[in-house]
Amino acid sequence: MHKSNSNEFQLIQLDNGGLHKALSLNIPENVILLFQPDFSPQVNPIERL
Repeated sequence: MHKSNSNEFQLIQLDNGGLHKALSLNIPENVILLFQPDFSPQVNPIERL
């Protein structure tokens, strides 16, 4: 995230894919990771096409 946004909360939505997980990850205090439930195509707009 850019330094100018350091005072704002950042919400990042991710699926539960293995590529989006790490054993060791430094997440800044102003960043919230929101993981989608497993097997939930209804929350992924591309699946509606």
